[in-house]
Amino acid sequence: GTWDGGQPGKGPDLIQMVVIDGTHTFTPHLLLDGDVGFTRLRVGAQASDLALGDYGTKVLGIPGTNYNGQYLYGGIPAFTFVSYAGLGNTTASNPFLFRDNQYAGNLNLSYTRGQHGFRFGGEYIHAATNHFQPQQGSPRGTFNFNGSVASASGTSGNNFTSFAEFLLGDPQSISKGVQSTNPIALRWSSYAFYAQDTWQLGTKLTVNYGTRYEYFTIPVHDHNGPFEYLPQVPTTVTDSFGTHTVGTVFIGGTGNTPASAFISNGRGMFVPRVGIDYRTDNKTVIRTGYGISVDPQNLLNARNTYPAQIALSQSGANSYVPTTNFTTGIPSITIPNLSTGEVPLPQNISTYVFPLNFRRGYIESWNLAVERVLPASFVADVAYVGTHAVRQIVNLNIN
Repeated sequence: GTWDGGQPGKGPDLIQMVVIDGTHTFTPHLLLDGDVGFTRLRVGAQASDLALGDYGTKVLGIPGTNYNGQYLYGGIPAFTFVSYAGLGNTTASNPFLFRDNQYAGNLNLSYTRGQHGFRFGGEYIHAATNHFQPQQGSPRGTFNFNGSVASASGTSGNNFTSFAEFLLGDPQSISKGVQSTNPIALRWSSYAFYAQDTWQLGTKLTVNYGTRYEYFTIPVHDHNGPFEYLPQVPTTVTDSFGTHTVGTVFIGGTGNTPASAFISNGRGMFVPRVGIDYRTDNKTVIRTGYGISVDPQNLLNARNTYPAQIALSQSGANSYVPTTNFTTGIPSITIPNLSTGEVPLPQNISTYVFPLNFRRGYIESWNLAVERVLPASFVADVAYVGTHAVRQIVNLNIN
């Protein structure tokens, strides 16, 4: 591992950017400016054990650890203990490879008239991520030993009992992650429009006010819409979209499943902003402002939804029993057929789910500052700044 807790092994990066911008003056009072840009980001990391190939299945003889001879699933499985250093490659998020593209453009119109400086504009951003990182349980498989099985009844595990369980082959849990495709390709966009005015009221007072509209789309896959799991008890229901079963994962835009996979993303948000500057004299300025920003969370966890990423987790023994875990290995992982638009969620597989009526959050910000020029060219600045977040996005276990 690295000294700062990062990824082990080599991690070459490549960032490529191109930007074109321009300005056109129609009249001394009317100005148009804009730009378009493209950014490509390629980052990754591969630990040295990757070169060992299917070490878990072919050398250690533990079935299901590596994955069908695929290179990025190669290397040594992870064996973790209470506090001893783990054996093998214990960095579940390694290896990874990101190839991300972003397209952006904006256009702005400025118009000055008397005491007013108006500005209008819009912005469009489109992101395309292409990721390999099946980190839910490690692509090589993970065996966890907490020591409880080898400990005396009523006592907790320790270093010695957890290592004893390793020698016995009695893990408390087994996990592994694979991707149904390489890469997992997500696409989403954001749109924004704004209007503002800078109003100069005499020589002492300036007021800046305006509003902005922002809309963020739900991430979709490159060949499908979003994947959405409805966690109700499995039952067949019929609605305007047809007949389907809840308790399964819906593949947007496939079969009878609508492109949205039943997720409602709202109609975007208008967010106002205002700022005031007041100069009491040539040495003192009072500034205050208030604004609302839409939560820009890009919902990248859609990358980890089943079956895009298949995260297997299985509990082991809770008391000593003769075991064959190292000979039976990790259960085989089957990539389901998506063509029906509905995929049952296996019992030992986890996933991420979005609210069907997703309400994006927002952040309120405000400030009050006094700035004063002091003797000897010193400047004193005293300020109060506050923020308040509403409907922050969190990962919540619905169980």
